[in-house]
Amino acid sequence: MENLVGLCRRNTLVPVPRVNSYEELNALLLEGCKEYHDHKIESRPDRVGQMLAVEQQHMIPLPGKPFDPAVVTTAMVNSSSLVRYDNSYYSVPCKLVGNYITLKAYPLFIEVWHKHKIVAKHTRSYKQSHVAYELEHYLPVLDRKIRAVRDAAPVKRTVHASIRAFGEKLTDRGFVDVLILSVDYGEIAVIKAIELAVHHE
Repeated sequence: MENLVGLCRRNTLVPVPRVNSYEELNALLLEGCKEYHDHKIESRPDRVGQMLAVEQQHMIPLPGKPFDPAVVTTAMVNSSSLVRYDNSYYSVPCKLVGNYITLKAYPLFIEVWHKHKIVAKHTRSYKQSHVAYELEHYLPVLDRKIRAVRDAAPVKRTVHASIRAFGEKLTDRGFVDVLILSVDYGEIAVIKAIELAVHHE
């Protein structure tokens, strides 16, 4: 396995590729593997792809159920509606405060499960003490405690600046209603609506 990793690195990752996402990197690696099928190893009778086709005839079938590579653990949701994993924090629906959840950590994302249902999914962070908020998780609290809307960290950290600026012109209740709309219809639609409203003032 270590030799194969070195082979992929030398043939596909040198020079270091410039990509914008892991998906783009994986596509690049897959293309490199396909190109390697045409490679002829000097001491072998056929090309790599031809030998692979012969070998595949003797391989056992893959398992019917895909292997889940997640690291699974449990955690309690704290009073800020966050769960901690690997020195980072991830938000979950506020109704789960004080409950234990199941956390499944993958290399690129985190899944949070409760009673056999997925309740949150975040891009995994490898930064020390990083906090990943999702505004939707906090709307029930903000809907009850509207005076907290302007200072709430999930609002400051996740809501687009133009929506927050518009919210400063509104009552607390109005600001919360706009946030609810941004979750229901998306920030882009709300920003466009704000631009139209400002234009017609």
